[in-house]
Amino acid sequence: MLIYFVLIGVVTGLSMLVFPSTGFRSNSISRRLFNYTNWTVIWTILFVYSIQVSAFSVLFGQFFKRRKREKKHISSLILFIYFVFIALLAKLFGFIVWVLTFIDYYPGVPVGVRYFLCLFPNAGLLFCLEVVLQYERKSNKFHCFTLYSHKKS
Repeated sequence: MLIYFVLIGVVTGLSMLVFPSTGFRSNSISRRLFNYTNWTVIWTILFVYSIQVSAFSVLFGQFFKRRKREKKHISSLILFIYFVFIALLAKLFGFIVWVLTFIDYYPGVPVGVRYFLCLFPNAGLLFCLEVVLQYERKSNKFHCFTLYSHKKS
């Protein structure tokens, strides 16, 4: 988790930096990635995402556990090829699940299915960023206290 703390700090810091406009484009504006969102919200979203990624990888690793060698008469080469095949199959399946949950085809999906898809880390991150971007589009200040408020501004 120490590596995640460092990475989350770097990504949060970079998303809060104001980059100056370039000199050759006179119509460019100095802005940052999240203009109206408090840095604690971004840090918390990324922290929960890192915990979810860690838990998902441990859970996914349990489906492809290496079993003890039960038969002595099978050659070592066949066992090696079998374990390499299982490892490659696990990585391929994990990659496919990872990529499919990062595609944003969820707006037409019912709410119950969307909540179920939040079990996958990428889908949960997409839904959190949708909420943050809704506040950004409205130019509202977004911090933890305005998350569940119904005030219109």
